[in-house]
Amino acid sequence: MTLNGSFGGASIFDRMLESNRIIPPAMDAFVHNLIRAHAEQDPDLQAICSSDGNLSYGELEDLSSQLATHLVTQGVGPEVIVPLCFEKSKWAIVGLLAILKAGGAFALLDPSQPVARLEYFVKQAGATFALSSSACLGTCQNLVERSFVVDAEAFLKLKKAPVHSSAKLINAAYIIFTSGSTGVPKAVIIEHSQLSTTATYCGQRMGYGKKSRVFQFASYAFDACITDIFATLVHGGTVCIPSEWERNNAIVDAMNRMEVTNAKFTPSLATNLTFENVPTLKTLILGGESASPSFIEKWASKLRLILVYGEKFLAIFSAKNWLSFRYRPH
Repeated sequence: MTLNGSFGGASIFDRMLESNRIIPPAMDAFVHNLIRAHAEQDPDLQAICSSDGNLSYGELEDLSSQLATHLVTQGVGPEVIVPLCFEKSKWAIVGLLAILKAGGAFALLDPSQPVARLEYFVKQAGATFALSSSACLGTCQNLVERSFVVDAEAFLKLKKAPVHSSAKLINAAYIIFTSGSTGVPKAVIIEHSQLSTTATYCGQRMGYGKKSRVFQFASYAFDACITDIFATLVHGGTVCIPSEWERNNAIVDAMNRMEVTNAKFTPSLATNLTFENVPTLKTLILGGESASPSFIEKWASKLRLILVYGEKFLAIFSAKNWLSFRYRPH
């Protein structure tokens, strides 16, 4: 199907123009403050459903604040980049929020990537301190001068105290690297206001809310994971995190176990799904590849089907096209 091809009586190009006509204004808020609002309003609301345990919004708020206080003592603040080296885990999200609360910027690393590539990323970021899981500590220690393991045991040693940060909305929130397909990977810096804006408006357009259970499948190396996490939490949804084994071997089982309602895949990966074997799925988001007309016809009448496109330079998604018109937002 080309951009000039038709679907639902209009060209794909016309639908894309209509879907992306409005440019949202920049958010005047930090993303962690938007998430904190849910902790204050409904602390028992589930924020994370993970293979290594669950967290409510209240628990996520308390743990990330406790860790943020420690990070400030370690020199984390505005324009300080802190890599995170984790397998899929609830503690990675605690770490992300803690870095933001401390005023720093995070850099998610995928430990499955070659060490030389990770070394390049860390060197480009100028990072000397990182957060890690116990399983990834060995890798992390080879990348930075100092590292801190984030797990349940760590919080037994951390003090509870107010978090003080001097960060501004124009400061860096995270750094991510391009694939390097045209040469060496390039660092892209996204500011706090840009992250809040993306999380808020992408979540709105994708229909996220307190009943959304969003599958966090994307690798930490790809910025799709950012919306999996932050667009979900900003709107009070639940981030559903499979184990690494489930992610590679049992996607459908993991989605059913966690009662996933929203998922983002490439079309080639999504071909392994059927509407019948994931009955809780309400929204399917496709990106990274073109989707065939037969695939679109198969899914568009059954659930909310969204095509997304974006570059890291544009804070994740720059275009969305709804192909399930009966679910289309107004």
